[in-house]
Amino acid sequence: MSIAENRLVLEIDLQTEAGRMKFHQDKGPIFKACLLELIKTQQQQNSMNDYDKDQVSTMYRVMVIIATSTSPHDFREKISKRDIEMFMQHATNEIIKLISKRNYIETGALEKHDCVLTPLAALCYQIVPGEVAFQSEFFEVLAEFVKACNPNKNGRRLPSPENCRLVCEIVSSAYVASRQGFKTILPAEKAFKKLETSGMLQQFLRCLTAPESMENDPKNVNFMLGELQNCPSMLKKKFRRGEPCGDTLFDIVEGRDGSEVQLSDVVTYFNTLKDTVIAADPTRYIQRQVEICNNCRKGVPSEGSLMTCARCKLAQYCSKACQKEHWSHHKKFCKPVDKQGIKKIDFLEQAVTNFLHLYYVNVMLMTVTKCESSGLDMSEMVIELNFSSNGDNIVPAMQNPPIFKVVPARCYIEGSQREIPDWIRDHETPEIAEVKIQRNIEMVESLHTKSSPAIIAHYDGGVRSFYADEGTRITKDAKDAFLAAMHHQDFEPLSKILKPAELQCARTAIGPEFVVLNPVRES
Repeated sequence: MSIAENRLVLEIDLQTEAGRMKFHQDKGPIFKACLLELIKTQQQQNSMNDYDKDQVSTMYRVMVIIATSTSPHDFREKISKRDIEMFMQHATNEIIKLISKRNYIETGALEKHDCVLTPLAALCYQIVPGEVAFQSEFFEVLAEFVKACNPNKNGRRLPSPENCRLVCEIVSSAYVASRQGFKTILPAEKAFKKLETSGMLQQFLRCLTAPESMENDPKNVNFMLGELQNCPSMLKKKFRRGEPCGDTLFDIVEGRDGSEVQLSDVVTYFNTLKDTVIAADPTRYIQRQVEICNNCRKGVPSEGSLMTCARCKLAQYCSKACQKEHWSHHKKFCKPVDKQGIKKIDFLEQAVTNFLHLYYVNVMLMTVTKCESSGLDMSEMVIELNFSSNGDNIVPAMQNPPIFKVVPARCYIEGSQREIPDWIRDHETPEIAEVKIQRNIEMVESLHTKSSPAIIAHYDGGVRSFYADEGTRITKDAKDAFLAAMHHQDFEPLSKILKPAELQCARTAIGPEFVVLNPVRES
């Protein structure tokens, strides 16, 4: 291997033990020698001959060897941060030049001596280069590199599969490096914000659709994708429709963007991510809290039509007259709620949404079974969800499988022995239980005439009701589809409303021996 070091030539024979030892000891000077020669060559790129191109390729290979054969600690000790910053600037300048090259724009491919992405991918496995990438404007330029290709005959704009793989490696490795910093660790939300604002997160998703994107070492890509799915704020704000990342995600899932041939694992991930994004917006699944006047008990299906008690944020009234008339009763239970209490209410709404999304098959199987065994319609049922922890710090609705109930609505509102949910009996004083039971009765009465079940949810002292609208998929058509599978092992109707993973779950749960009790109308 011959490397120009300023005007001297450093000869190292890596086939000998002495050569390998010298290479290991002199990694810092060798890296700097390569860097200086690359910068010099960059300035005369228009007049490069074949020998110069071979030298550039050789220097890139040497950098790859240094990056892949050095531990993070040794790399930090041997290679100065200043040299890393200089190389990242060199790489940025090279990518800017590549974007304007006609061959790349037309084919998405690069010549061997042009591919600065290869050493970048190797270097970003190291912590310091990854940190430098997040501290510079590098990702803005790399995002433009991905977008620069002309559309193919099917209108897709992507670099070659090899370059897509390198882009995925660079971004995911730099992300992992930023999360493992020597002195400071960049929080996941901030790292994704940097990638999103630079446009790189959007282009990373597109490159990920290439079949070769996870060919070499997918662990960094998988780590990054796992953390993205656990950033609800980022998903809710930046992955909804109308945002660049959101539009790209939905376009990929719906077949309008990305590679036309994709790995099954990648397809599954994008579908799961899309479902997570949808579940992060409760308005797509359920109406928020159903409004009912606590005095005259008039139910109003739309949000914002009733006034809420400013003190407890629970009681609702259709007029000031109703509020005044009800005060003699309400004042015994009216307690101020702070900002933390409001957050709990928001949490409960989100928890219900996620529950119905994750355990849809469980909910439908239990609801349909209860309807069949009781002879009642779904509109006459109530789904009880308990998000409060018991004495053993177990949250029933968050167990796997979850613990929940489906009970007839009339248990709440008819007769002298009204249904008292376990979580009221176990957690509350008689006085608080009384107001909650009354609240449940009011909520169920306002909801049980709908076509779908009411949902009553409890969390840490709070109770909320929801109406299972069409967004939840708890509908008559869904009930009929489940019945066809349960009675006749006919899964065709279910395949039209369930995602593949849900359909498999339903097949496993129903099985060939599933038994539905004969209907007996409850009196």
